[in-house]
Amino acid sequence: MLMAEWWETLLTIEKILYCIAVPSTIILVLQTLILLFGAGGHEGINPSDTSGLDLDTDCCGLHHGMDISGTDIDLDTDMGGHLQEHIGGHTHRDLEDMPDLQDFDTLRLFTVQGLVGFFTTFSWASIAGISQGVDQRTAMLIGFILGVIQMYAVAVIIKYSRRLAEDGTFHLKNTLGQTATVYLPIPPERQGQGKVNITVHNRFLELSAVTNEHRTIKTGESVRITDIINDSVVVEID
Repeated sequence: MLMAEWWETLLTIEKILYCIAVPSTIILVLQTLILLFGAGGHEGINPSDTSGLDLDTDCCGLHHGMDISGTDIDLDTDMGGHLQEHIGGHTHRDLEDMPDLQDFDTLRLFTVQGLVGFFTTFSWASIAGISQGVDQRTAMLIGFILGVIQMYAVAVIIKYSRRLAEDGTFHLKNTLGQTATVYLPIPPERQGQGKVNITVHNRFLELSAVTNEHRTIKTGESVRITDIINDSVVVEID
């Protein structure tokens, strides 16, 4: 009864704002609980498929697809034409000039998390302003500005949490096409293993290496990684 009486004392705009604030707050709490105790704990915050506004300039319009099977890598990039790279028994080109996919990571503003944060902040801030006697339009404008700030903050958190998750995961395939330096001599024609040093995504790595070259590759020589066999890389003289 008291709730009904309280509801009737509210202005129409306040009723609308409460109808936005309560469900969005519940969703926000559920999202937070899922993030802390449920899914999504391995890959950081996962932006939804509704993400649509990219604030960082994707100047090259990168659309990428990777197919790694044995020694082949097919890269299809929309950069004024289609470029295909083949490593191994096929044609080999320099992959060092290929843009790092992480460089095209964009700031996605419209995600489920961002929109929920916007509506939660907007509605409660507007309600607080109106309850304090602030003009309705002014209160809602302040709420809108705070909501946009909240949505932007969520987008930044999503972007950098994903980047941290990616930076913490290393795949040996990321070394394909990269240049390395021989640390321990590599015997010819895969007669034994040597060691190479390489830096990938700011991580310094020491990898076991073999080669098809007809001579021993000496310490300090520059080589290029062309293939992966189990936990070792196949290199050729650069």
